[in-house]
Amino acid sequence: MDLLDVGVSGALGHPDIQEVEWIAAGRVAQRPRQQADGHQCGGERLPAGARQQEEQPRTGERAEATDWPTIARTYDRLVGLQQSPVIELNRAVAHGYAYGPDAGLALLAAVRAGGALDGYPLVLAVEADLTARRGDTERAVDLFREAAAAHSGAERRALLDRASELAG
Repeated sequence: MDLLDVGVSGALGHPDIQEVEWIAAGRVAQRPRQQADGHQCGGERLPAGARQQEEQPRTGERAEATDWPTIARTYDRLVGLQQSPVIELNRAVAHGYAYGPDAGLALLAAVRAGGALDGYPLVLAVEADLTARRGDTERAVDLFREAAAAHSGAERRALLDRASELAG
């Protein structure tokens, strides 16, 4: 299980990992989204291959097969076009998978330094995942449990499962 399993950003109106993959591959990048008032925004139709990709489960195997360096470069460009702490958070994830957890943790520390992500529940999940990938299992378990406390339902269960899996 990894961050893709708990959905880092897609529900928040920022590009999710599949949209970034589509950007990186030069495919249609925006899916229609339903706004809070019920209206659709975005709206370009996705090509069949992208729709099939969207329907595939998000698994650790899929994360390993992902072209993370291209996604990291795409987030580098995206940050230059639109400043957003959540985009910076997603950039940290992409760099952590592309160039190693220390690279992701360094970017995460930089974006957290300004305080813009204070209280944002996914920050701890990102830190926990990158910390686990770095090999600091004890710290990662604590962070996953702390992140779970800020979530409910399936996300909470997924985070607690990851903590249990690491605690072994």
